[in-house]
Amino acid sequence: MKAYPRDDGLEHLNRQVAAVIDYCRGDRGLDVGCGFYKIHPGSVGLDRNPCTGADIIADGRRLPFPDESFDYVASIHSFLEMWEPEGTIREWVRVIKPGGHRILLIEDKRHLPPLGHPAGNPRYHYLFTPEELCQLLARFPCLDPIEAFPPEEGIFAVVCRKKPRKSYRILFCCDLLRVSTGDYFVKALEELGHQVVTAGQGRDLPRAGEVALVDLLREAAEVGFVPDLVIEHESGTVLSTKGKPSGLPVAWIEVDATTHHAGHAIRARDFDCVFTMQPAFVDYFRRHGNPRTYPLPAACDPQVHRPVPAAEVYDLGFVGSTFLPYYEERVRYLERLRSRFSVAFTSALYDDMNLAFTRCTWTRRGT
Repeated sequence: MKAYPRDDGLEHLNRQVAAVIDYCRGDRGLDVGCGFYKIHPGSVGLDRNPCTGADIIADGRRLPFPDESFDYVASIHSFLEMWEPEGTIREWVRVIKPGGHRILLIEDKRHLPPLGHPAGNPRYHYLFTPEELCQLLARFPCLDPIEAFPPEEGIFAVVCRKKPRKSYRILFCCDLLRVSTGDYFVKALEELGHQVVTAGQGRDLPRAGEVALVDLLREAAEVGFVPDLVIEHESGTVLSTKGKPSGLPVAWIEVDATTHHAGHAIRARDFDCVFTMQPAFVDYFRRHGNPRTYPLPAACDPQVHRPVPAAEVYDLGFVGSTFLPYYEERVRYLERLRSRFSVAFTSALYDDMNLAFTRCTWTRRGT
Protein backbone atom coordinates (compact mmCIF):
# COMPACT_ATOMS: atom_id res chain seq x y z
CA MET A 1 0.00 0.00 0.00
CA LYS A 2 1.01 3.64 -0.31
CA ALA A 3 2.95 5.53 2.36
CA TYR A 4 3.44 9.17 3.29
CA PRO A 5 4.06 11.70 1.86
CA ARG A 6 0.62 11.70 0.25
CA ASP A 7 0.20 12.54 -3.41
CA ASP A 8 -3.50 13.41 -3.27
CA GLY A 9 -3.12 17.12 -2.54
CA LEU A 10 -3.67 16.90 1.25
CA GLU A 11 -0.48 18.76 2.10
CA HIS A 12 -1.65 19.60 5.61
CA LEU A 13 -1.52 15.89 6.47
CA ASN A 14 1.97 15.64 5.02
CA ARG A 15 3.06 18.51 7.28
CA GLN A 16 1.52 16.88 10.34
CA VAL A 17 3.16 13.52 9.69
CA ALA A 18 6.51 15.21 9.01
CA ALA A 19 6.35 16.61 12.56
CA VAL A 20 6.35 13.10 14.10
CA ILE A 21 8.13 10.96 11.52
CA ASP A 22 11.45 11.13 13.38
CA TYR A 23 9.92 8.97 16.13
CA CYS A 24 9.27 6.16 13.65
CA ARG A 25 12.52 4.45 14.50
CA GLY A 26 13.33 0.80 14.13
CA ASP A 27 12.91 -1.99 11.62
CA ARG A 28 9.21 -2.62 12.19
CA GLY A 29 6.37 -0.26 12.97
CA LEU A 30 2.58 -0.39 13.03
CA ASP A 31 0.18 2.26 11.76
CA VAL A 32 -3.26 1.65 13.32
CA GLY A 33 -6.20 3.01 11.33
CA CYS A 34 -3.88 3.89 8.47
CA GLY A 35 -6.54 4.51 5.85
CA PHE A 36 -5.08 4.66 2.33
CA TYR A 37 -1.61 5.85 3.40
CA LYS A 38 0.60 4.38 6.11
CA ILE A 39 3.00 6.58 8.03
CA HIS A 40 6.22 4.94 6.82
CA PRO A 41 7.07 2.60 3.93
CA GLY A 42 8.56 0.09 6.41
CA SER A 43 5.54 0.05 8.69
CA VAL A 44 2.61 -2.38 8.71
CA GLY A 45 -0.63 -0.61 7.81
CA LEU A 46 -3.68 -1.84 9.71
CA ASP A 47 -7.27 -0.74 9.10
CA ARG A 48 -10.69 -2.30 9.60
CA ASN A 49 -11.90 -1.06 6.19
CA PRO A 50 -10.89 -3.51 3.43
CA CYS A 51 -11.35 -0.79 0.80
CA THR A 52 -8.19 0.95 2.05
CA GLY A 53 -5.92 -1.82 0.79
CA ALA A 54 -4.20 -1.92 4.19
CA ASP A 55 -1.60 -4.61 4.82
CA ILE A 56 -3.74 -6.05 7.65
CA ILE A 57 -7.53 -5.79 7.91
CA ALA A 58 -8.40 -5.91 11.60
CA ASP A 59 -9.94 -4.00 14.49
CA GLY A 60 -7.44 -1.56 15.97
CA ARG A 61 -8.65 -2.46 19.46
CA ARG A 62 -7.79 -6.16 19.07
CA LEU A 63 -4.42 -6.41 17.39
CA PRO A 64 -3.54 -9.79 15.84
CA PHE A 65 0.11 -9.62 16.90
CA PRO A 66 2.20 -11.11 19.72
CA ASP A 67 3.47 -8.98 22.59
CA GLU A 68 6.34 -6.60 21.83
CA SER A 69 6.17 -7.05 18.05
CA PHE A 70 6.86 -3.46 16.95
CA ASP A 71 9.45 -0.74 17.45
CA TYR A 72 6.70 1.90 17.30
CA VAL A 73 2.94 2.18 16.97
CA ALA A 74 1.43 5.23 15.29
CA SER A 75 -2.13 6.47 14.97
CA ILE A 76 -2.79 9.37 12.58
CA HIS A 77 -6.28 10.77 13.15
CA SER A 78 -7.81 7.37 13.97
CA PHE A 79 -7.73 7.24 17.78
CA LEU A 80 -10.92 9.26 18.25
CA GLU A 81 -12.79 6.63 16.22
CA MET A 82 -11.96 3.90 18.73
CA TRP A 83 -14.35 2.80 21.45
CA GLU A 84 -12.74 2.08 24.83
CA PRO A 85 -9.83 4.56 24.62
CA GLU A 86 -8.04 3.20 27.70
CA GLY A 87 -8.37 -0.41 26.56
CA THR A 88 -7.25 0.58 23.07
CA ILE A 89 -4.08 2.23 24.37
CA ARG A 90 -3.41 -0.79 26.57
CA GLU A 91 -3.62 -3.03 23.50
CA TRP A 92 -1.31 -0.78 21.48
CA VAL A 93 1.21 -0.59 24.30
CA ARG A 94 1.16 -4.39 24.52
CA VAL A 95 2.67 -4.80 21.06
CA ILE A 96 5.38 -2.12 21.47
CA LYS A 97 8.86 -3.30 22.32
CA PRO A 98 10.51 -1.82 25.44
CA GLY A 99 12.12 1.45 24.39
CA GLY A 100 9.72 1.86 21.46
CA HIS A 101 7.45 4.83 20.78
CA ARG A 102 3.69 5.40 20.89
CA ILE A 103 2.74 8.21 18.46
CA LEU A 104 -0.71 9.82 18.54
CA LEU A 105 -1.84 12.59 16.20
CA ILE A 106 -5.41 13.83 16.73
CA GLU A 107 -7.66 16.86 16.45
CA ASP A 108 -7.88 19.14 19.48
CA LYS A 109 -11.22 19.03 21.30
CA ARG A 110 -11.12 22.82 21.75
CA HIS A 111 -11.35 23.28 17.97
CA LEU A 112 -14.16 20.78 17.34
CA PRO A 113 -17.94 20.79 17.72
CA PRO A 114 -19.27 18.70 20.64
CA LEU A 115 -19.95 15.02 20.10
CA GLY A 116 -23.28 14.53 18.35
CA HIS A 117 -23.29 18.01 16.80
CA PRO A 118 -24.44 18.01 13.15
CA ALA A 119 -21.20 19.69 12.11
CA GLY A 120 -19.04 17.18 13.96
CA ASN A 121 -17.33 14.03 12.69
CA PRO A 122 -19.87 11.19 13.11
CA ARG A 123 -17.07 8.62 13.40
CA TYR A 124 -15.65 10.19 16.57
CA HIS A 125 -16.60 8.55 19.87
CA TYR A 126 -14.38 10.62 22.20
CA LEU A 127 -12.73 14.04 22.17
CA PHE A 128 -9.61 15.14 24.07
CA THR A 129 -7.60 18.22 24.83
CA PRO A 130 -3.81 17.68 25.05
CA GLU A 131 -4.09 17.78 28.85
CA GLU A 132 -6.89 15.20 28.93
CA LEU A 133 -5.03 12.80 26.65
CA CYS A 134 -1.86 13.14 28.72
CA GLN A 135 -3.90 12.35 31.85
CA LEU A 136 -5.18 9.19 30.16
CA LEU A 137 -1.66 8.13 29.14
CA ALA A 138 -0.43 8.79 32.69
CA ARG A 139 -2.48 5.76 33.81
CA PHE A 140 0.14 3.57 32.12
CA PRO A 141 3.26 3.50 34.31
CA CYS A 142 5.19 1.70 31.57
CA LEU A 143 5.02 4.85 29.40
CA ASP A 144 7.37 7.82 29.63
CA PRO A 145 5.87 10.98 28.11
CA ILE A 146 8.33 12.57 25.73
CA GLU A 147 6.51 15.40 24.02
CA ALA A 148 3.08 16.94 23.39
CA PHE A 149 3.01 19.62 20.71
CA PRO A 150 0.74 21.14 18.04
CA PRO A 151 2.03 20.55 14.49
CA GLU A 152 -0.52 23.18 13.44
CA GLU A 153 -3.57 24.93 14.86
CA GLY A 154 -6.33 22.57 15.94
CA ILE A 155 -4.09 19.49 15.85
CA PHE A 156 -1.82 18.03 18.51
CA ALA A 157 0.60 15.16 18.76
CA VAL A 158 1.57 13.18 21.85
CA VAL A 159 4.64 10.95 21.78
CA CYS A 160 5.49 8.48 24.56
CA ARG A 161 8.21 5.93 25.00
CA LYS A 162 7.64 2.49 26.49
CA LYS A 163 10.12 2.15 29.31
CA PRO A 164 12.89 -0.41 28.81
CA ARG A 165 12.22 -3.52 30.85
CA LYS A 166 14.24 -3.63 34.02
CA SER A 167 16.31 -6.74 34.60
CA TYR A 168 16.24 -8.17 38.12
CA ARG A 169 18.59 -10.56 39.88
CA ILE A 170 16.44 -13.36 41.26
CA LEU A 171 17.37 -16.12 43.69
CA PHE A 172 14.94 -18.93 42.86
CA CYS A 173 14.60 -21.81 45.30
CA CYS A 174 13.17 -25.07 43.97
CA ASP A 175 14.44 -28.62 43.59
CA LEU A 176 15.39 -29.81 40.12
CA LEU A 177 12.87 -32.61 39.92
CA ARG A 178 10.84 -34.11 37.11
CA VAL A 179 7.65 -33.51 39.07
CA SER A 180 8.27 -29.79 39.64
CA THR A 181 6.91 -26.89 37.60
CA GLY A 182 9.74 -24.72 38.92
CA ASP A 183 11.73 -25.14 35.71
CA TYR A 184 8.95 -23.45 33.75
CA PHE A 185 9.22 -20.40 35.97
CA VAL A 186 13.02 -20.28 35.70
CA LYS A 187 12.83 -20.50 31.91
CA ALA A 188 10.17 -17.79 31.71
CA LEU A 189 12.10 -15.42 34.00
CA GLU A 190 15.28 -15.88 31.97
CA GLU A 191 13.40 -15.31 28.70
CA LEU A 192 12.18 -12.01 30.16
CA GLY A 193 15.80 -10.95 30.62
CA HIS A 194 16.20 -11.54 34.35
CA GLN A 195 19.33 -13.04 35.87
CA VAL A 196 18.38 -16.16 37.83
CA VAL A 197 20.45 -18.20 40.28
CA THR A 198 18.77 -21.36 41.55
CA ALA A 199 19.03 -23.12 44.91
CA GLY A 200 17.84 -26.61 45.84
CA GLN A 201 18.55 -30.20 44.91
CA GLY A 202 20.46 -30.27 41.62
CA ARG A 203 20.66 -26.48 41.40
CA ASP A 204 23.36 -23.78 41.18
CA LEU A 205 23.49 -23.67 44.98
CA PRO A 206 22.82 -27.31 46.02
CA ARG A 207 20.58 -27.60 49.07
CA ALA A 208 18.03 -30.03 50.52
CA GLY A 209 15.41 -29.80 53.25
CA GLU A 210 15.08 -26.67 55.36
CA VAL A 211 17.52 -23.94 54.35
CA ALA A 212 18.24 -20.65 56.10
CA LEU A 213 17.84 -17.77 53.67
CA VAL A 214 20.65 -15.82 55.33
CA ASP A 215 23.03 -18.71 54.59
CA LEU A 216 21.95 -18.82 50.95
CA LEU A 217 22.45 -15.08 50.59
CA ARG A 218 25.92 -15.36 52.09
CA GLU A 219 26.89 -18.12 49.66
CA ALA A 220 25.43 -16.23 46.70
CA ALA A 221 27.40 -13.13 47.67
CA GLU A 222 30.62 -15.17 47.62
CA VAL A 223 30.11 -15.73 43.87
CA GLY A 224 29.16 -12.08 43.30
CA PHE A 225 25.37 -12.50 43.18
CA VAL A 226 23.28 -10.13 45.30
CA PRO A 227 19.57 -10.71 44.53
CA ASP A 228 16.88 -8.07 44.15
CA LEU A 229 14.20 -10.67 44.81
CA VAL A 230 13.95 -14.15 46.34
CA ILE A 231 11.30 -16.65 45.21
CA GLU A 232 10.60 -20.02 46.76
CA HIS A 233 8.65 -22.44 44.60
CA GLU A 234 7.09 -25.13 46.78
CA SER A 235 9.26 -28.25 46.72
CA GLY A 236 11.46 -30.31 49.06
CA THR A 237 13.72 -27.32 49.68
CA VAL A 238 12.09 -25.09 52.29
CA LEU A 239 13.30 -21.59 53.09
CA SER A 240 13.56 -20.25 56.60
CA THR A 241 13.14 -16.49 56.25
CA LYS A 242 14.17 -15.71 59.82
CA GLY A 243 16.61 -12.81 59.91
CA LYS A 244 16.14 -11.88 56.26
CA PRO A 245 17.48 -8.43 55.31
CA SER A 246 14.93 -5.64 55.38
CA GLY A 247 14.10 -4.34 51.92
CA LEU A 248 14.65 -7.71 50.22
CA PRO A 249 11.26 -9.02 49.02
CA VAL A 250 10.69 -12.76 49.41
CA ALA A 251 7.78 -14.41 47.57
CA TRP A 252 6.35 -17.90 47.73
CA ILE A 253 4.77 -19.84 44.85
CA GLU A 254 2.39 -22.22 46.60
CA VAL A 255 1.39 -25.32 44.65
CA ASP A 256 -0.69 -27.79 46.62
CA ALA A 257 -3.28 -25.87 48.62
CA THR A 258 -5.83 -28.61 47.96
CA THR A 259 -4.16 -31.04 50.34
CA HIS A 260 -2.23 -28.71 52.67
CA HIS A 261 -4.15 -25.43 52.80
CA ALA A 262 -4.25 -25.13 56.59
CA GLY A 263 -0.52 -25.59 57.11
CA HIS A 264 0.36 -23.57 54.04
CA ALA A 265 -1.76 -20.65 55.19
CA ILE A 266 0.33 -20.51 58.37
CA ARG A 267 3.58 -20.71 56.41
CA ALA A 268 2.40 -17.97 54.05
CA ARG A 269 2.83 -15.49 56.89
CA ASP A 270 6.63 -15.76 56.53
CA PHE A 271 6.61 -14.19 53.06
CA ASP A 272 6.07 -10.71 51.68
CA CYS A 273 3.59 -12.06 49.15
CA VAL A 274 2.21 -15.42 48.06
CA PHE A 275 1.10 -16.75 44.69
CA THR A 276 -1.06 -19.88 44.75
CA MET A 277 -1.74 -22.16 41.80
CA GLN A 278 -5.14 -22.94 43.31
CA PRO A 279 -7.28 -19.80 42.75
CA ALA A 280 -10.11 -21.27 44.85
CA PHE A 281 -7.93 -20.88 47.95
CA VAL A 282 -6.96 -17.22 47.48
CA ASP A 283 -9.61 -15.93 49.89
CA TYR A 284 -8.75 -18.63 52.43
CA PHE A 285 -5.07 -17.67 52.37
CA ARG A 286 -5.91 -13.98 52.64
CA ARG A 287 -8.09 -14.59 55.70
CA HIS A 288 -5.92 -17.14 57.51
CA GLY A 289 -2.42 -16.53 56.22
CA ASN A 290 -1.18 -13.62 54.15
CA PRO A 291 -3.47 -10.83 52.85
CA ARG A 292 -1.02 -10.34 49.96
CA THR A 293 -2.00 -13.61 48.27
CA TYR A 294 -2.67 -13.68 44.53
CA PRO A 295 -3.83 -16.36 42.05
CA LEU A 296 -1.23 -17.82 39.71
CA PRO A 297 -2.91 -20.79 37.98
CA ALA A 298 -0.72 -23.25 36.13
CA ALA A 299 -0.64 -23.15 32.33
CA CYS A 300 0.76 -25.27 29.54
CA ASP A 301 4.19 -24.69 28.04
CA PRO A 302 3.79 -24.96 24.24
CA GLN A 303 7.33 -26.36 23.94
CA VAL A 304 6.54 -29.18 26.37
CA HIS A 305 2.79 -29.81 26.25
CA ARG A 306 2.31 -30.56 22.57
CA PRO A 307 0.42 -33.15 20.52
CA VAL A 308 2.20 -36.42 19.78
CA PRO A 309 1.32 -38.99 17.09
CA ALA A 310 -1.18 -41.45 18.57
CA ALA A 311 -4.59 -42.89 17.78
CA GLU A 312 -7.59 -41.99 19.92
CA VAL A 313 -8.45 -44.91 22.18
CA TYR A 314 -10.65 -43.43 24.91
CA ASP A 315 -13.72 -41.21 24.93
CA LEU A 316 -12.59 -39.36 28.04
CA GLY A 317 -9.22 -38.88 29.68
CA PHE A 318 -8.08 -37.44 33.01
CA VAL A 319 -4.49 -36.75 34.07
CA GLY A 320 -4.02 -35.93 37.73
CA SER A 321 -3.74 -37.27 41.23
CA THR A 322 -6.19 -39.91 42.46
CA PHE A 323 -4.63 -40.25 45.91
CA LEU A 324 -7.63 -41.39 47.94
CA PRO A 325 -7.10 -39.64 51.27
CA TYR A 326 -7.33 -36.30 49.49
CA TYR A 327 -9.31 -36.93 46.30
CA GLU A 328 -12.15 -39.30 47.26
CA GLU A 329 -14.79 -37.16 45.53
CA ARG A 330 -12.68 -36.95 42.38
CA VAL A 331 -12.24 -40.73 42.26
CA ARG A 332 -15.97 -41.33 42.78
CA TYR A 333 -16.73 -38.96 39.91
CA LEU A 334 -14.25 -40.70 37.62
CA GLU A 335 -15.67 -44.11 38.50
CA ARG A 336 -19.17 -42.90 37.64
CA LEU A 337 -17.90 -41.68 34.28
CA ARG A 338 -16.15 -44.98 33.66
CA SER A 339 -19.43 -46.85 34.20
CA ARG A 340 -20.86 -45.11 31.15
CA PHE A 341 -17.87 -44.21 28.93
CA SER A 342 -14.49 -45.51 27.92
CA VAL A 343 -12.38 -43.57 30.41
CA ALA A 344 -8.65 -43.47 31.13
CA PHE A 345 -7.26 -41.74 34.20
CA THR A 346 -3.63 -41.73 35.15
CA SER A 347 -0.82 -39.69 36.69
CA ALA A 348 1.63 -38.63 34.00
CA LEU A 349 4.16 -35.91 33.16
CA TYR A 350 5.69 -34.35 30.07
CA ASP A 351 5.62 -36.74 27.08
CA ASP A 352 3.54 -39.29 29.00
CA MET A 353 0.96 -36.59 29.68
CA ASN A 354 0.97 -35.54 26.01
CA LEU A 355 0.42 -39.14 24.95
CA ALA A 356 -2.44 -39.58 27.41
CA PHE A 357 -4.13 -36.43 26.15
CA THR A 358 -3.69 -37.36 22.49
CA ARG A 359 -5.23 -40.82 23.00
CA CYS A 360 -8.46 -39.32 24.33
CA THR A 361 -11.26 -37.53 22.51
CA TRP A 362 -11.86 -35.27 25.52
CA THR A 363 -9.36 -34.68 28.31
CA ARG A 364 -9.05 -32.91 31.62
CA ARG A 365 -5.99 -32.16 33.73
CA GLY A 366 -6.41 -32.19 37.48
CA THR A 367 -4.90 -29.56 39.80
